[in-house]
Amino acid sequence: MDIKYSEIGTEPITLSELKTYLKVDFDEDDTLLGDMITAARELAEEFCGRSFVVKTIELTEIDYDEKYTLPFPDHDEVSEVKINDVDYSDSTFIIGSVEKTLQLPFTVETISEDNAGLYVKYTTKGTCPKAVKIAMMKTIAEAYDNRGNANEENLTELTENSYAMLWRYVRT
Repeated sequence: MDIKYSEIGTEPITLSELKTYLKVDFDEDDTLLGDMITAARELAEEFCGRSFVVKTIELTEIDYDEKYTLPFPDHDEVSEVKINDVDYSDSTFIIGSVEKTLQLPFTVETISEDNAGLYVKYTTKGTCPKAVKIAMMKTIAEAYDNRGNANEENLTELTENSYAMLWRYVRT
């Protein structure tokens, strides 16, 4: 699976919210803190399999079945679907309310082997529950407090507390 995405929404945590949480009242680290917000969100999204900021997802899949469950499922509608480079965007697809599963218009056996592939484009809602925001801020706080270490500008993993808080939002 090949996934490309374009973030079109704003981060779920504002710089002001984070600075209040951290009790930071100066501006010298604003760029660093902004980068840490993005890094923490990306880690939370990767762990949970959900999008916490509005983004357009474009995926290409070679191996798929008649029913295909989309990654980053929090979206309202699919804007574009191509199968073997044929546009099926005007077709009606059944999309499950929870897992956001596409019901493709024909079975896999009828798909040509030449240029085979599924292309889907959709936009996520970018919903971010408060508990997820707090988990991200906990991760940022720990990284910020330990910023003298080698990876000071990059968050490489979530904290144990953050994993525990995020577990309920993991897409199964």
